[in-house]
Amino acid sequence: LRVGLVWRGNPAHEQDDQRSISLELLAPLLDVPGVAWYSLQFGAPAAEIPKSPFAGRIEDLSPRITDFGATAAAISALDLVIAVD
Repeated sequence: LRVGLVWRGNPAHEQDDQRSISLELLAPLLDVPGVAWYSLQFGAPAAEIPKSPFAGRIEDLSPRITDFGATAAAISALDLVIAVD
């Protein structure tokens, strides 16, 4: 199973504190067997990956997500996307 994750919304949104979580809070998902994890997160929040339990266990797709078309292509290659927003 290929699963994409997005854990933070737009930091400029006035209610971002209610729409975003830390990647570390998703760590219990790592116990699900047979899952390959992919980060669809971009910008500063992607820097959380190396400091999280997902380090070495999630592929960061942000360098390949350059526009909406690339985002759609990445999502279409996944079985599931889990997003906070």
